[in-house]
Amino acid sequence: MKREKLLLFNSIIFTIYVVVSIIYYLSAGDSLGGHPIFAALYFWFVVAHEIMMFVALIGQWLAYFYKSRGWLVLNMWFVFLGGLMFFISLLVLVPMIILNLIAMGRKEKTIPDKI
Repeated sequence: MKREKLLLFNSIIFTIYVVVSIIYYLSAGDSLGGHPIFAALYFWFVVAHEIMMFVALIGQWLAYFYKSRGWLVLNMWFVFLGGLMFFISLLVLVPMIILNLIAMGRKEKTIPDKI
């Protein structure tokens, strides 16, 4: 139960990150108005980063609702790949990946009762 709460907390934080990062990164690109090549590169890196983060966000919520480790692992890959597009975002994304790894945990081995 504790791990499910941690996954819920991480999913809420990740949702807030995605919403705030869309607003921030797209509004920060306005300062590159005098440099059209850099503005275009910045825009496409932001779009690729946000697409990866949005797909990861959907995977994060699916992992929470279905209690699926597969969705969580897929989510972590998308978060990592999206973070590679924007290195500064790794400061926020690496702790989220670590929290997902803790929430994922290990399956405990069950020993069948012998009669």
